[in-house]
Amino acid sequence: MTTKAVIFDFDGTLSLPNELPNSWRRVWAKIGKTDLDDKYYESYSKGELSYPEWTDKVIACFIENGVNDDMLKEIALETKRIGNIEKVFKILKDNDVEVYVLSGGIKNIINHILEDIAGCITKIEAQEFLFDESGCLTGITRLDHSVEFKDEFIINLMKKKGLQPEEVVFFGNGKNDETVYRSGVRTICINPDDAHYNDRRLWSDVILSTDDLFDIMPYLS
Repeated sequence: MTTKAVIFDFDGTLSLPNELPNSWRRVWAKIGKTDLDDKYYESYSKGELSYPEWTDKVIACFIENGVNDDMLKEIALETKRIGNIEKVFKILKDNDVEVYVLSGGIKNIINHILEDIAGCITKIEAQEFLFDESGCLTGITRLDHSVEFKDEFIINLMKKKGLQPEEVVFFGNGKNDETVYRSGVRTICINPDDAHYNDRRLWSDVILSTDDLFDIMPYLS
């Protein structure tokens, strides 16, 4: 393999598409406040809230409504993984290809879902919920880069690892993945959600529909 690192989005990429598009929305649904989610997102999309301000409002609401670790575990159990993920991750590990999960989702949920194959993953990069001893939500970690711009993480990763763009492949499915092209790596849109998957400036190629991660293998040679 000429590929040395593979980077995956999570929601809708390593998990199968769902009527609720991401882990944040699933938490909102658990507490019955999806209307408030819509309100906060609209304020953010209009520029009335910065990303940190938006996140702070969300976390405050989650704390007020009793979000806890057991709730995240329930969401993880309800989330279906894409098929053959174990097989593909083992092939990558056996070929010394580093695997990263780069997600705007919730790290705790991703950790629960991928727990059995964690040994094949170099790093999961996502925001993590913090809980007290009783399992109640107290806050959230802050990443050292903006989750709005995944290209920043990838550019820094390539510098740190001495990788060339042609040695890295990114798989994603949504508009929030579309800054990745600025890193110069190959970008494959898999099970597109709201992505502009026909735009070859943003996406090198597309897998329109699959429930089997083994379908990515031709893009890794």
